[in-house]
Amino acid sequence: MSYNHLRQVIRGILAEMPFKGVMPVASKRPRDPNDDYEDDISAYDDKVTPDALKKFHSSKKFLKSAKHVFEDFPQDIYILPIAADFPYMGRVGVYDREEAIKELEYLMSEDEDNEWEEPPIEGINLDEISDKLSQGATIIASFTNSLTKGFLSSPWMIIHAILDNSGQSNSDIIADMAKSVADILYKNDIYVGHPLLKCLTMKSARDRDIGSEDDAAAEIITQEIATRRGFYWRMTPAIEKEIVDLGKSPEECKSILLQIEDLLKSSGMKQNFISALQSVSGKLVIVDTYAQNF
Repeated sequence: MSYNHLRQVIRGILAEMPFKGVMPVASKRPRDPNDDYEDDISAYDDKVTPDALKKFHSSKKFLKSAKHVFEDFPQDIYILPIAADFPYMGRVGVYDREEAIKELEYLMSEDEDNEWEEPPIEGINLDEISDKLSQGATIIASFTNSLTKGFLSSPWMIIHAILDNSGQSNSDIIADMAKSVADILYKNDIYVGHPLLKCLTMKSARDRDIGSEDDAAAEIITQEIATRRGFYWRMTPAIEKEIVDLGKSPEECKSILLQIEDLLKSSGMKQNFISALQSVSGKLVIVDTYAQNF
């Protein structure tokens, strides 16, 4: 097999993978700088530009991660990056094709009679979205207003946002998949700042950016779903000392971690998640990737 033919075969294989690509970036139209807004929440709009978001989502790192994260999904997956504030109270919204078009039309509309109306979203191709949804694809509209550390709208953060309740209203895509993990932490008094959480190996844990027990549970399950290795942990002598200083033994904490690990493995968490997302075939999933640290 020639090198060029091999490349064609590889491209053909990649074309059959569930992750089909990133749609053109949409964004909120900037406010008129001549307008006077006393308390302008769109002051945050300069955190990310459409060009920066396009560059991030077209990077080799993002595309490689997306192909892996979504490789086992039964339906085609598209990501629609949107540079704007999330327009809802919850973290996730799900819409069938007809509802999706109406919702996107609303976000793209402008009320000329209301000077306080937020600027509309621009750059969304409604015909393309309707066509892809009609073919059974899932489109994930990822709202973000920052590309700073801890707020990257990566495939990891998309999965995290879908899983994370954070005390807000979540959709019924997944029925509290993180609840059983969070319950283990609550039951054993593992709170934010507890040294046991330092055993976690994902970047948020290493950077001490986990903000709640629910956040920890979502990160644990995201690692199980989004990585080939799945959930794993590492306890060091320094962490063991901190645990002892708090009155627990390292063995107790290892037992808690093993309990979580066994729960994830025995329950088929990744397959359950994939199965749950089968229900959004042909639907638009709107997620807030910017809020996961709040």
